[in-house]
Amino acid sequence: MGGEEEEGIERNSCSSDYGLRNICIGAAAFRGDEEEAMMSYWRRGDREKLLEEIGVCCCRNVHKVRFQIERPMSVIASSEVVVDDFELLETKKSAIRNAGTGKLQVIADFDATLTRYWINGRRGQSSHGLLQQGNSEYDVKRQELYDYYHPLEFSPTLPIEDKTKLMEEWWEKTHGLLIEGGLTYDAIESSVASATIAFREGVVELFEFLEERGVPVLIFSAGLADIIEEVLRHKLHRAFKNVKIVSNRMVFNSDGRLVSFKGILLHILYIHLPPVGPTSS
Repeated sequence: MGGEEEEGIERNSCSSDYGLRNICIGAAAFRGDEEEAMMSYWRRGDREKLLEEIGVCCCRNVHKVRFQIERPMSVIASSEVVVDDFELLETKKSAIRNAGTGKLQVIADFDATLTRYWINGRRGQSSHGLLQQGNSEYDVKRQELYDYYHPLEFSPTLPIEDKTKLMEEWWEKTHGLLIEGGLTYDAIESSVASATIAFREGVVELFEFLEERGVPVLIFSAGLADIIEEVLRHKLHRAFKNVKIVSNRMVFNSDGRLVSFKGILLHILYIHLPPVGPTSS
């Protein structure tokens, strides 16, 4: 959260056994009103199963990934996409194609999924990691929390129940420091402007393609919604009417100073995705 990941460790890997470099954007085909799309990028024990259920392509050690449902198997086989089961991929593509755009929703994580993991040989920053409060004392305190809790996030011995409580504790303390330290929206704008963060190749084109066809995009993140929105504005220079962000939302007073957070606390192991159907705004 407060700092950046060690080289070679991907926060949103599919599981600790694989060390995957990238997770592709997941597309979930809705079958009427009976089913809801459920996505979790964080609970490691369940993640691969959940990703498989909604048709996400996970790729190992590949930096440039394109998931195009129009591609025949022969083209995919010779491209930069790595999949475990080509026949299963074709089955999923057919299901998505047959369901049509009216029953399609794209669900994507933000940090190191829509954004690049490496930028000019450096680790790209996350929506939490890029934030500088304009108060060095509190920036140091947030880094100290990161140094303590981050190893616990990846601990192979902690039960998931204990780890979940620790992640809740980490996020609550970090949010408390942002409020106590007097974070302003001006500081967010300044932090984003100077941040080492960039979108992956093809993200803009993908968003435009989906917007033209009325396909909703849900960015689901344990980061900070206000920073994600500022990154979208600063880096893409436009808004997309079909994009919805589910993340930790800040509340600012009339002076532009952070006073609270609203909504459910979304931490790295939060697994309950609020239902958002194809017609949601």
